[in-house]
Amino acid sequence: MAKEKPFATEGALCDAFADWARAQGFTVYPETAGWDMLLVAADGHQLGIEAKLSLNLKVLAQALKGCTYSAERGPDYRAVLVPASCDGVDDICAHFGIEVFTAHHRAYGSKVWEFDRRHAYHHELHDWNPKQRCELPDYIPDVPCGVPAPRTLSPWKVGALRVLALVELQGFVTREDVRNCRNDPRRWCAGDGWLKPLERGRWTSGTAPRFDEQHPDIYAQILAETREKLGKQAAA
Repeated sequence: MAKEKPFATEGALCDAFADWARAQGFTVYPETAGWDMLLVAADGHQLGIEAKLSLNLKVLAQALKGCTYSAERGPDYRAVLVPASCDGVDDICAHFGIEVFTAHHRAYGSKVWEFDRRHAYHHELHDWNPKQRCELPDYIPDVPCGVPAPRTLSPWKVGALRVLALVELQGFVTREDVRNCRNDPRRWCAGDGWLKPLERGRWTSGTAPRFDEQHPDIYAQILAETREKLGKQAAA
């Protein structure tokens, strides 16, 4: 009889690890900056995580992405997350400065997962000393990690959600509004753009993708913040 796998999917593995990481004091950013998870410590240090159900060279290559000397951004530390280690491959990871996290239960019969650093006994995490750390979105993404074709919440998409919030609350935006949301007005305010033109340089709802439906929780926060901001501007 085949041995039952501890995690049916990469998503389940990521969920268990994210719960554990939060208990250790990390802020977990799912599907951020090209990583399955980006962990951020209280002091700002970042740990990029790539997850796989088996430790192989493919996941090692994913953890090494963007690590050339010319790369401008990256996390301080890099790691792979797997249910169990694989002799030989985990040693290769160590030589490349990639940590390996593996899963185990807290106690016999426990259903609570904990995670160990495979090489914690003989070295600290390798510091990649990036020129700049990964850019973080203003909000923790409300997306699952470790799933096929994952959704992401990039800084650009946060800006797009702010554009949609302005359109919903005041009925229009200007090119300057879009620019202030860190989006390119040419994408939104053009003949074939996502918004429909009104008079006097104003634009309203058009064919823009429903980013608000992709990220309902984040959009609700942005909508509330935008409503408060507009209220203060009206009262000034």
